[in-house]
Amino acid sequence: MQARGNEIRRQREESGMGLTAFAARIDVSPSWLSRIERDRANPSPDLLRRIAMELNRERHVRVAIAEITRPDMRRDEHLPADY
Repeated sequence: MQARGNEIRRQREESGMGLTAFAARIDVSPSWLSRIERDRANPSPDLLRRIAMELNRERHVRVAIAEITRPDMRRDEHLPADY
């Protein structure tokens, strides 16, 4: 069980989101999220679902940005000359 809080924190930090901003996005107080990340509180199934959905959404955004900004994958290079 202890790994759950550490994993939430790791993924949140990896997404570049601070504790306060992430807490607001999942509709909990920063102190409650901190307790969850330190394995001092057990989130409800609904809260775990919101955390997972938000972390997954952030991951998709990061992947999309990386794909768009990769020099070897620039979209305009693949367009026909008359586009």
